[in-house]
Amino acid sequence: METVQGLIEKLLLDKDQMKAFTVENATDFLAFISKFITDINFKISISAIKIVSLLHEEKVILVTKHYNEVISQLIEKLSDSKQSMRDVTLECCAKIIKASQPALFAGIIVKDL
Repeated sequence: METVQGLIEKLLLDKDQMKAFTVENATDFLAFISKFITDINFKISISAIKIVSLLHEEKVILVTKHYNEVISQLIEKLSDSKQSMRDVTLECCAKIIKASQPALFAGIIVKDL
């Protein structure tokens, strides 16, 4: 059985399907998937973070209305007790910073303090 992350990767690699996956759809998908970042199940949470990371890495997600929520959830996950969760979260944050404006990311962090 394929994972959701695997299906997303295939979608992003297929140029014909990618045309159908517009920024608007990706934004709606981000709103949906971001709900799972704070899930208590480790595997669900880490998969959601990997998907968010992948969407930002492929520059499918632009700055959206869900950006603040996602960043806040990721910052919260940096304090997780599992090292692998912190590593994946930090990697996702780095990809978001690279794909967007670092000042915007920093502004959200400072506002959350």
